[in-house]
Amino acid sequence: MYMTPWLNPAMDIYTQAAALKLLCCLSINHPDHPALAAAMALQIIENMARTQVVAQFPHLRVSVSEAIQKLEMYHATVHRPHNMVAPYES
Repeated sequence: MYMTPWLNPAMDIYTQAAALKLLCCLSINHPDHPALAAAMALQIIENMARTQVVAQFPHLRVSVSEAIQKLEMYHATVHRPHNMVAPYES
């Protein structure tokens, strides 16, 4: 059973592309939303980036890479200890 049934590999590739585009748009605009964390959006987008959906729809590559970047940046700032200062923040 898939946690996100709308990205099930057995579904139509056009439906998968539309669902991936929606998930990317949500991730880009609201990376801090708790529903994205609950759905494990980062892992799903990373997995979908290696599928035929992105290969067949090249316009999704930009959205996928932006979404991954935003989610990774959000996760890095959330999980970084508050007393730790990055080298560029001195």
